[in-house]
Amino acid sequence: MEKKNQQKIEFILGDFLKIDFSDADVVFANSTCFSQQMIDKLETSFFSLKKGARIITLTKKLTNKNFYLFDSLIYKQSWGEATVNFYLKQ
Repeated sequence: MEKKNQQKIEFILGDFLKIDFSDADVVFANSTCFSQQMIDKLETSFFSLKKGARIITLTKKLTNKNFYLFDSLIYKQSWGEATVNFYLKQ
């Protein structure tokens, strides 16, 4: 029996700067300890995402207006609390 609404979920562990994730619907970056230089490079790679893609970052914020911050919440982590930022690619 084939189910309707089946979706493919793929988790990729690797270097953001070496992986083509332009077809992703959701991208998560555990970016709390990233330098500003790394955030800038990551943000540049997010330009390849399709319109409507979701981006989730921890602690660090994106600065480009192509990424709409639609929510920012504080969640407990193993090391304490972190701000989780939710973006929509415009």
